[in-house]
Amino acid sequence: MKRISDLKLSGANIEMRAPSKDGKDSDGPAQINGVESILSALAYASSSVAIILFNKVVLSTYKFKRPLFMTLVHMFVSLLFTVFLKFNKFVDFPDFQWPTFFKMLPLSICFVGNIVLGLLSTKVVSVPIMTTLRRLTAFVIIPLEFLVVGNMPTLSKTIPVLIMLFGAFVTGFGDLYFDPLGYAVVIFNDFATAGYLVFTNKAGNNDLGKFGTIFYNTLISCPLLLFLCLVFGDIKYVMNFEFLEDRYWQISFVCSALLAFLVNLTIVWCTQTNSALTTSVTGQTKNILTTLLGMVLFADFKPTILAIMGILISIFGSILFAYLKYQDKKPNDLQKSSSSSVTEMEDIQLGEKATFLNHRSDNSEASQRLVLQTES
Repeated sequence: MKRISDLKLSGANIEMRAPSKDGKDSDGPAQINGVESILSALAYASSSVAIILFNKVVLSTYKFKRPLFMTLVHMFVSLLFTVFLKFNKFVDFPDFQWPTFFKMLPLSICFVGNIVLGLLSTKVVSVPIMTTLRRLTAFVIIPLEFLVVGNMPTLSKTIPVLIMLFGAFVTGFGDLYFDPLGYAVVIFNDFATAGYLVFTNKAGNNDLGKFGTIFYNTLISCPLLLFLCLVFGDIKYVMNFEFLEDRYWQISFVCSALLAFLVNLTIVWCTQTNSALTTSVTGQTKNILTTLLGMVLFADFKPTILAIMGILISIFGSILFAYLKYQDKKPNDLQKSSSSSVTEMEDIQLGEKATFLNHRSDNSEASQRLVLQTES
């Protein structure tokens, strides 16, 4: 029979692990890393601002009228990058499987609609109006996320979204260049974006990962976009485009394509690290910078008191959402800190108990040796 002292128990060697959702022990933290949450949101916001401006130059400044072809190039570049990274073992995600392919179809359909309508919206409405109307995406996500993922919306999330919705309506009434078709395109874009974000979040829950989601999404999207380009004559239009040899147009087009991969990566990263609604509101918050740049750089927006008031109301709703989300996380962080303190106390108590047992065992052995020496 092993002596207690041979077990070498000590408080330093005792590891307390928090059970995961499936009831098994987990080596990782119980909550999402706060630094990663912030970095993913900032990466998504900065890349989105950059690509919107480059798309605006290509589609509006140079009058490039084929957003479908532009989307096809974006998806093809993203697919090449993803395959290259996996082939050279820089990233890892599950190999191709047909069941996963069919499960990803709704996500890719929403994605194609989101990109095409997003590119078109930069052409039919001004940047400040577009970014304000895009805040309606969060309003669409709330019921859709409940139906698909089962997330129940809270009051702290609903109130800021309603404020953003009110700001969008005020902006519409104050827009001197109001175009029903342009507004309809942006609103349909909101629905496509909401579907894409919710299904992306669901794909992350299925352990497909960031690059796995991008791989299947681009793999499905490219044939669909190529078919649409052939049907609508986009290839022929590009070959005869008057600015095809223009250096600045080429630079803007290439930068837009390269940024597309970065946007695809960061939006999946942010959504799977946080949530679909958080990604949406992050996108609307970064539109503060996009709105200001659009007012300064482009001449297709004429400011009015009502339009500016609506934009400011929507911006306030975005900031309020971020603030309330931070307040909601503080009790969770406090609870995590309390749980950690309790675990450390348990470790100390177990260590002290183990030390006491070892000491008692050593005293017992010494007493036995003393008795044996006396008898001999």
